[in-house]
Amino acid sequence: IDNIKAATGAVLQVVQGTCSTKVQSSTSALIDTGLTATITPSAATSKILCIFHQNGVVVTGNTDVHLTLLRSGVTIHRPSRWDFYTATTLVQRGQISSTYLDSPASNAALVYKTMFASGENTADVAVQNDTVGTVSTITLMEIAG
Repeated sequence: IDNIKAATGAVLQVVQGTCSTKVQSSTSALIDTGLTATITPSAATSKILCIFHQNGVVVTGNTDVHLTLLRSGVTIHRPSRWDFYTATTLVQRGQISSTYLDSPASNAALVYKTMFASGENTADVAVQNDTVGTVSTITLMEIAG
């Protein structure tokens, strides 16, 4: 039974990470959102399907929120950004959901995480806004190659 090979495209394992801790920033430099998950592929030929839902909010000012997906410290995907431009001072909330199929060519432990930044250096943005109890999620699926 140890020599049985999974069919190409089969899901071999699923890992999920969640984060509900608010992180706030007013800088255009990327910082950790706190959302992370680690997976160790069973073979270097496997692909990793990354699905994430990142909650965000603009606390003050008009800006956009930039989001980045990293694998073991290397940027692998930059989904669309949140645009929050209005003539009001209302707090604005949103979510970016994205899917990315990664080919890491490794069977070592891989850490996937998201990072974010404010589009303007003076506007406060946050993820996992704790006043409304939002939870961001990342799901990693190892797909047989």
